[in-house]
Amino acid sequence: MDKHIVASIICAEFRKAFEDTRGFSERSKGMKVTFNLRLDYTREEGYRKLEMLIFGGGSNYISVFGRLAWTVVPVEGLATDDGLKPGYDYTDGSTPWVHFSCHDSCWTSDGVESVLSLFNERVISMETRYDRWYEAVDLSDEELEAFQEITRETRAGRATHSRNLTNLEFQFAKSA
Repeated sequence: MDKHIVASIICAEFRKAFEDTRGFSERSKGMKVTFNLRLDYTREEGYRKLEMLIFGGGSNYISVFGRLAWTVVPVEGLATDDGLKPGYDYTDGSTPWVHFSCHDSCWTSDGVESVLSLFNERVISMETRYDRWYEAVDLSDEELEAFQEITRETRAGRATHSRNLTNLEFQFAKSA
């Protein structure tokens, strides 16, 4: 995947759909872009996704967050009839949202491109719904405050997982 081309398309669409003529965007409005990630089929079956959330960070600032989500089962749990063996089930989950950028100009490189760079080799497609490649989101006051707190913790150097999505990803224990 050419992350620079994909990033420029994402950023251009955000500007077109969510910024006014002065470059300001409403804090509670944004877009969520979801990418399907490649699985290691020797270890698991299911789905892994990379989600990127972009929204107005106040004034002309733009915030970029990323997280991973999954629905997976270990291959040992697969039955020969396309079902699951007794005692196995899919594991669903997601990482916390991780702050990548809140900036007036560098949100494109420090944010969008950085998120894509982490998973450049694993992205296999962009998820689409109803002929849209992103989801327009309205963030509640509680969600905005939670994202502001993550941003404050990251800037203060207290975030334990800043830009470290890959270390947070769920993995099945290796079989003996």
